Amino acid sequence: MAQTADNAHSRVGPIGLVLSGTLVGLTSVVFAISFAAIIYNDRLAPFLERGIAHTLLGASIMAAIGAFLFSYRGTIGQPQDITAILLAGAAATIAAGPVSADPEVLYTTVFMMVAIAAVAAGAVCVILGTIKVSFLARFTPYPVLGAFLASTGYFLTMGAIGLVLGRNVTIWDMGFILAPQNLAAWAPWVILGGAMDVAIRKVPGNHTLPVCILGAAAAFFVYIYAAGIGLEGAEARGWLLGPFPEAGFLGEIGRVSPSLTDWPAIATQVPVLLAVIGMTLLGGMLNLTGLELTIGEDLEIDRDLRTIGVTNIATGGVGGLVGYPLLGETIFAWRIGLKGTAAGVSAALTCLVTFLFGADVLALMPKGLLAAVVAFLGLDLLRTWLWHERQKLPWQDFLVILLTLAVAATIGFLEALAFGLCASVVVFIVSYARLNIVRSVSDLRERRSTVERSAPQATCLSGAGDRVLVVELAGHLFFGSGAGLRKAIWQRINTPVALDMLILDFNHVSGIDSSTILNLNRMRSDCDARGIELALSGCSAFVADRIARFNIHHSERRLVHYPTLNDALEVAEERILAQTPPAADVDGLPFLDELARRHPALDLASMFKTLDCSDGDIVLRQNDCTNGIFVLLQGQVRATISMSGPNDLEVARFLPGSLIGEIASYGEVERTATVSSIGSSRLMRIDLAHIDEADALSPGFAADFHRLVARRLARRLRRTTLEVKQTLDRQSPVGQ
Repeated sequence: MAQTADNAHSRVGPIGLVLSGTLVGLTSVVFAISFAAIIYNDRLAPFLERGIAHTLLGASIMAAIGAFLFSYRGTIGQPQDITAILLAGAAATIAAGPVSADPEVLYTTVFMMVAIAAVAAGAVCVILGTIKVSFLARFTPYPVLGAFLASTGYFLTMGAIGLVLGRNVTIWDMGFILAPQNLAAWAPWVILGGAMDVAIRKVPGNHTLPVCILGAAAAFFVYIYAAGIGLEGAEARGWLLGPFPEAGFLGEIGRVSPSLTDWPAIATQVPVLLAVIGMTLLGGMLNLTGLELTIGEDLEIDRDLRTIGVTNIATGGVGGLVGYPLLGETIFAWRIGLKGTAAGVSAALTCLVTFLFGADVLALMPKGLLAAVVAFLGLDLLRTWLWHERQKLPWQDFLVILLTLAVAATIGFLEALAFGLCASVVVFIVSYARLNIVRSVSDLRERRSTVERSAPQATCLSGAGDRVLVVELAGHLFFGSGAGLRKAIWQRINTPVALDMLILDFNHVSGIDSSTILNLNRMRSDCDARGIELALSGCSAFVADRIARFNIHHSERRLVHYPTLNDALEVAEERILAQTPPAADVDGLPFLDELARRHPALDLASMFKTLDCSDGDIVLRQNDCTNGIFVLLQGQVRATISMSGPNDLEVARFLPGSLIGEIASYGEVERTATVSSIGSSRLMRIDLAHIDEADALSPGFAADFHRLVARRLARRLRRTTLEVKQTLDRQSPVGQ
């Protein structure tokens, strides 16, 4: 459940609150200006102070609103690296176009694009959160997510290098990047970012990253003074973030003329804006899920999604960057005791104070330190997805990540996303096509209908049952699996064993596509050419409609649909029994005839009660504790068991001569099924208490009776064992 009053306040004392809040706030400031520096770089570098001003103000608004609206009040909403990278790429593209001829037009266009991205992402989040479909964001394939994050790591690392060198760089600029003077400029800071990543892994704790940042800043100032460079020299070399205008960041707000916006230039970046919206949804959902796991509480995801939307709309109103819950900083605040609104308020106040009064201080911040923080984020993502996750992912998924990263580095970010998604779809299709869609394969020697047959009939079916092949399908049938099924069926029917009938059962099939129906049509032609009847059973209304719409009934012989597999099996059994009759000396009442043969002096009809039933009459009721065994004399009866659904399940159908109810009678347990009459029927009831009376009249009757019952129980048990074995056997040659 979401937190209520117990998380609405800090869990630390006043002094701890100030220290912890300051630490969290400073971390927010460093991240915010780092992301602003990525976007406002190269040709946009003259507008960095404006970008920082709007970013800090937006970050303050985002954190403040989120502190009171998120279901977990300690959640800190802030600008994000992933969306910043996307916007940085779009900004660089706009800056490389004709709009760059007028600096103010360039800045205004980029500013409006950033604002539109935040407002659009916010609006979509509010809508999806309101209609409660946030779960859709969780369906992104894992390899695509990994490829996206690895690509983000690459762009962050290249962004860090470009931040130091003062221009946007790509893999195609390696000659410029590796030039000795440039290498000496960026390498120490990127190495520092890598060292931060190592330090956090080796010394896990809440204060490791802040200590690394403060230590690096201190070392930088010690170096410039020890080397005799000083602040002025560092500023002249472009090592510092400043200088900024004397008016501070507050004076930069409002210096935007929307009329100067180059709207066609923004229109060219619509794909990027859509990607920003998508990553805001996905990133927000993933971070909220990670937060749930960390703090051990269930969050109100749809409510939080609406909060992400509201904060982004408010941030976009002042030109701030797109953001959502910052997982690392939120967990950091949670671990040091800021578990209520104090976490978000601390971040908001620190960003606001820096915005109002911190221009002079930020002007002294080493630009390379920001690059190190950005490099730390990028290298951490690269290490995670190129090394750590590599050990857990299948090689196909890891190959998708590598290839997508290569596309991102050589072509572009959006192209990489499209490639990763397509590659994942291909991997899925190939993998799914290898799944065995065949639930089981059998014939009438193993798989029978629920009709209880006599021993001679069972022997007949065992001898000729290989003429009927039964294939039970499962899952969703699509073009990959359908082609494999047809090939396997062809191999099965193209054998010396003559088949009369092929039954395809669709009871466990959830869906079917047109390609599979086409292959089914071809299977029908294969069967027609060999005189084999193809029958379908258990088709759902959806599957049956799809097959009918595809006009599969074009062959000369009509394709037969059976409601259930049991119906198809019963028809197949009757055909075999009609073509190959059982032994001629077998009559309709083998059980009673055998008793009468051994004990001719007994009149069984007068000794045991006869019961006449009409259609639907209940002979035995499930869970009743009644005694007695029944022998069916005429007609048919069925045994059904109650299911959770509205319909009962038929488990057996009995013909004349069948023995009914012996299991519960001998086991002295409740009836396991309900037995009812199908039409008119006549049964003989044999109470076990009367067996001894019959034995007294004809010695040996009890022993013969129990022996005959045991024989039938043994046959039924053997049949059940074969059916269970067949059900458990999923590794069939068909469908491989």
